[in-house]
Amino acid sequence: AWEALCDSGRRCAGRRSSCVEGPDLSAPRQRALEAEVLVLLERHSEAIEACSAVLALNSRGHADARVMRAWCLSEIGDVDAAFEDVAAALALAPERADLQEVEGDLCLQYGRLADAFNAFGKALKLREPRTARLAFKRALTQLKVGHLTGAEQELGRALRACPTGMLPLARAKDAVGILSLMFKSDWRHAHVRLNMLLQSCPAPMQDGLPVIFLPHELMVYRGACSLYLGDATTAIQDFTVALDLGRHFFEEGDASKETTSGEGLAYFECDCTFNLALCQLRSKSYAAALANLEKLCERMEEMDIAVASAMGLVWFLCGICHLSLDSGTEQFAKEAFSRSYSYDTAYVDDFLHRNGSQMSQEEERPEKPRPLGGPPARDEGKEDLPTVCCLQLSSDKDSQDAENTPVSRSARRFLNTAPLRIKVRDVVIWGRPSISWPWIPAVRWKPRTSLARLDFLQQRDVTLAMAPGNPASENPEDNNF
Repeated sequence: AWEALCDSGRRCAGRRSSCVEGPDLSAPRQRALEAEVLVLLERHSEAIEACSAVLALNSRGHADARVMRAWCLSEIGDVDAAFEDVAAALALAPERADLQEVEGDLCLQYGRLADAFNAFGKALKLREPRTARLAFKRALTQLKVGHLTGAEQELGRALRACPTGMLPLARAKDAVGILSLMFKSDWRHAHVRLNMLLQSCPAPMQDGLPVIFLPHELMVYRGACSLYLGDATTAIQDFTVALDLGRHFFEEGDASKETTSGEGLAYFECDCTFNLALCQLRSKSYAAALANLEKLCERMEEMDIAVASAMGLVWFLCGICHLSLDSGTEQFAKEAFSRSYSYDTAYVDDFLHRNGSQMSQEEERPEKPRPLGGPPARDEGKEDLPTVCCLQLSSDKDSQDAENTPVSRSARRFLNTAPLRIKVRDVVIWGRPSISWPWIPAVRWKPRTSLARLDFLQQRDVTLAMAPGNPASENPEDNNF
């Protein structure tokens, strides 16, 4: 198509050089088609020039040309200019639902979630009959901010609007309901529903929409449910399968960016390895837990993760494992605790505060009964909560930078789940599995080609178009883009 356009441009240029003076009717058509083909070829800089030429040549088609240019600008990283073009297109045609949807896609891609939700809502009101695509996109924005009830409602609207696409939409709605159960600590019902959901394969969405709640994520959730229900053996199997699935998706280059990028896979491996070690500590497989923790240390050092809290936690658990094995590893336990203390003092200090009487021959302190599956009882007027062992691979600086980002707020909701009581020999530690918020990819929007522009492929003689009596010569704008 591009070669045909170039050939057409050369012939039109030859005809223009020999025709009478007047408006160049072929130029807008030529540049409009060039812009559209260059967009499809993803030659962004050239497409921007062609769109700018279309905007300069005529007074029609400005909205479509601005949307094309906005997409190209967003692809090359000029986000502010892209938003300006979309706003200008909406000012020209505020009644067009497709332009409202474009604004929502752009806002969703760059994290302006409130604006995206409102834009998709306006598009829904303008478009009749209502489509499942817009309701699904509104559900994505709700998921990104952690509003599970709103996401479930939007997915219900999408199901009513598109009964033919029921399987993937119903699957996403079920998964949102499972997350709600997990936040309520209803692990048994969440586990049952996860079993049912994992038996159905994820079907591709229509209109190029992303598939959410991938199998490896669901396996992690089921493993967490099994761990909280006291079935550490099944939890180990689920976390192992999740790890294998994540590596499979990386090798195939499929599914989500969470595992198709090398960095995403590395973080996912760290989460699963930590969860495996936690399960093995719970099931008293201390040697296996130590092997996984040492593997995790090596992996984090390879990734160059400079997170003091995470490194301090892993070395602290290594020390706990050494203590639990036999007396011959006490020296290794001291070295591990020393390294943990050099990264973060919280874990060792809390451990000594709660168990120091047993380790230092000090006078034993009475300890209040601790409820099974929950943190120690609080003293009246004094908050004495334990330090919970939960892997977080984000630095303090990153946490501060992302404090107000919706994804970070959603992910932190998993940190509010009740900690697990893990008895290791004569001591008790408190842990929580590392569970990530489901990966919600942005919709990869792209300007749609218009079949109405196929009439541009008709080769018209400019000299005939300018002949007296020809309607086109009397109203040149009718031939414009």
